[in-house]
Amino acid sequence: MSPEDGAIQWDRDEFVGTALIDRPARRNALSAALCDEIRSNLEANRDLRAVVVSGTGDRAFCSGADLAQRAGDIGGIAHGGGDSFRPAFDRWVADDPLHNPNAIPSPLREKNYVLANAVKADKLEALGDVRFEQGKEATEHADDYVFVTVFFAVVLFFAGISLRFAWMPMRLLILGLGALLLVYATIRIGTLPTL
Repeated sequence: MSPEDGAIQWDRDEFVGTALIDRPARRNALSAALCDEIRSNLEANRDLRAVVVSGTGDRAFCSGADLAQRAGDIGGIAHGGGDSFRPAFDRWVADDPLHNPNAIPSPLREKNYVLANAVKADKLEALGDVRFEQGKEATEHADDYVFVTVFFAVVLFFAGISLRFAWMPMRLLILGLGALLLVYATIRIGTLPTL
């Protein structure tokens, strides 16, 4: 990280971390390198319960992302700028938003501005919807298998209880009912999907 990117001074007291952003010349604006440092430090200290963030200088705590750096960052698509932001910004400036009342209010609303992570998020959301539907269908199949299992258990119950009847017509009736349930359960399980 270059001195122009600034630095962050980290400190820790048990489960509370302290991050002091030291880039007062740019009002502690977060460069891509500072964002990477914050991310890597937080990933290395996952047991922290809180992080107190402050900034050096007296002009601003933190002015946010360093947009001047990111607008010129050709490789900065991972940080939300770069390849997709520069053309959108140029198109927005060409529309003369200061004098054109029909111009869009921000380059972030340009149609050709697409965040790489937003595209990835859309794909993951679509995949999540597919997986949810697959899970719902699998749950319905599981319910059907449990339902058929209950029929098989009832068949076993009827077969066992039929021995308790001394009167042969009653015993045959119970066994016949069990046989009908066995046929139904066998046909039903044959129609269910398998792995």
